[in-house]
Amino acid sequence: MATPTQFRHYLISQDADGSNIEIARSSEQVGVLAFDSHRLEFVHCHVLLEALNNRSSFEDRARKLSEAGHPLLARVLDFGEDEGSAFYITENVDGETLNTLLSRDTELPLWLAAKLAELSLAAFQALAERGDYVPLQPLDALRVLQTNSRELRVHLADFRLAETANEITLRSRQSKSAYEKQARFITDYFKEQSQRVKNQPGEAVLSRADFSEVLVNLLLACGPKMSGAIGELRNSLAAFSSMQPAGDLPATFKPRPLIGSLLASFQEVGRSVSQTVRLQSQKLDAGQPYAMRGTLMKSGQAVVVEQVPPTRLTGIAPSEALKQARPIPKAGKFPNLVPVIFVEENEGLQCVAETAVEGVTLGELLASRGTLDVQETCLVLAGVDTALGQLEKASRATRRLRLEDIFLFTGLGKESALTSGLIGIRLTEWPGFSIVLRSHPCLHMMTGRGTDPGLLLPVEPALLKSTESPWHGGWLAALGNILIGTAQSDRTTQPSACAEAIAGLLQDELISARQGRPGTRIAVVEKIAGVMNKHGLNVVQGSDFGKKVSGAIPQSRDRTAPAPRAAASPEPATMPTEEPELITLGFAEALIHPSLDLEPGQFAEFESLSMESSWTGFREEKPLWIRVTTFAVGAMIAGALLAQVQGRALWQVRKTPRPAPVIQSLTATGGIDDVMSSAPKLAAPQRTIFADKHSDAAPK
Repeated sequence: MATPTQFRHYLISQDADGSNIEIARSSEQVGVLAFDSHRLEFVHCHVLLEALNNRSSFEDRARKLSEAGHPLLARVLDFGEDEGSAFYITENVDGETLNTLLSRDTELPLWLAAKLAELSLAAFQALAERGDYVPLQPLDALRVLQTNSRELRVHLADFRLAETANEITLRSRQSKSAYEKQARFITDYFKEQSQRVKNQPGEAVLSRADFSEVLVNLLLACGPKMSGAIGELRNSLAAFSSMQPAGDLPATFKPRPLIGSLLASFQEVGRSVSQTVRLQSQKLDAGQPYAMRGTLMKSGQAVVVEQVPPTRLTGIAPSEALKQARPIPKAGKFPNLVPVIFVEENEGLQCVAETAVEGVTLGELLASRGTLDVQETCLVLAGVDTALGQLEKASRATRRLRLEDIFLFTGLGKESALTSGLIGIRLTEWPGFSIVLRSHPCLHMMTGRGTDPGLLLPVEPALLKSTESPWHGGWLAALGNILIGTAQSDRTTQPSACAEAIAGLLQDELISARQGRPGTRIAVVEKIAGVMNKHGLNVVQGSDFGKKVSGAIPQSRDRTAPAPRAAASPEPATMPTEEPELITLGFAEALIHPSLDLEPGQFAEFESLSMESSWTGFREEKPLWIRVTTFAVGAMIAGALLAQVQGRALWQVRKTPRPAPVIQSLTATGGIDDVMSSAPKLAAPQRTIFADKHSDAAPK
């Protein structure tokens, strides 16, 4: 069996024939798929084919891209030179190249071409804000992913980090006048094509070859300090992309996941777990192409099943991390961590099942809402702080958390939260929620899908065995920046004075973390609460319900006074308050057991929904051998009691009954005649005369 090739702590993935899996090849570099055994994620290993003309320039460019990432740019994780060959490592982008997608057909709809152009410009806008890194082959450097049935995302997976012989020519194409010329050209091109079909512009089609040429010239003209101009062009192209018809994306233009073709099929996964799980759906959604939902046969519990990548792709690191997370702790010990139900191997395929969380992820919430207000952000950060404390106590090996790994556990069911409109209202109006984390590696995390708040922070060092936790105040501040929208460069809404103050506070925490001086999570939450108190805002207006959240928010009696600052604590699960600590219920428990603070009839719209926790079945589940032993002992006790009642027990003295006499007692009530008449007729016995030689008496 093929095994990965070791390069530092990166494992170069192999195909079934034992060859390296190439994902890019040009006259300048070769890119192969690899796996980071420390961060537990797929990466792209780029090796430059020519020697560096300026090594310091190469290192400076790579360092700038690694210091602060962007959701649309593949993060540069590592770089250097090995035996004369320069290399750099980027995060995996789990999609196919834009060039491959456009090559499937000779024509494509006008609205789709406009959407792809707009999304490509969004990635190049983020690149222009960081410097001159425009790749020479932009259509091969861009990768397309599908996030839901109708939406696409375009990420930039490759950069130009080394100076080339065409450097002067390329810079001349990136002048302001050259870009403006290409921008006018593509705008006129779309207008001309849309005029061809005036009545039904949504059905207009473009030549794939012509559009590719126009788009390449436009992207090569993008350069540093052009972010504003690129944003204006994106707005003008949005009018054409809005012509998208109703329904799903055309099957021809649905991008294929990069890692999907290297894994087993859904049918093979279904056969592997057929004895354990009854699968209900092949996919959860287009944004999660590897997960399958089902029910555990022995308990009926809802689970999510994924396959573990084969060792030829990732080695044994993912399997070992999942086995570490597999031991089920005592019920209720880590209620804010998603349990791993099993990790099993069958027919040469290893699969993992986790408890299906009844709720929505932060990724789904932000996709629907865009941003959260300061009160909602404070609630979420307080809950995440508590959950991270449990993650640290559990000693899990995970070093990454995405928005898709942070669940708002409602106990109402994911479908109920989406269909009832709950996801569209403020969190302070929800009947309750708890923050639950996926603390084990999953395939979507390893393939690079989703948004990681850590992209706003410097890349962790290669040696990840340090005792310092990565979940410090800087990481929590990065999450807060994403929640309130300050990490978005194209934010259109005007923030309030309180939001601006909190945004400045979070930026200060990020700067401290980048300088190697990260604060504590509890200090970040306290500072946010202090700013809210200063502006006269409570976590939940008109109620102290916020104190019943895991990780209560400190509330000062004087609203103008700042919140008290607490020292760093090894257990930041609770925060100091001026009032005595109360025994509180989390949001999930408040749904299962009605809270004392809720008025009768309050939240009546949710009374018809199921209040059963998805954790209940897992906690009540007992191993099979215990259940069998209990049944056997119970059956034995019941059998013993029945034998005792019937007199057939082994410990009872069993006497053999005497047979009925042939001639009964003469004192019978019926007299001798009756007795004899009822007795069986026997032959008369013979009389034998015995003589005693010592006796003088003679027989009579």
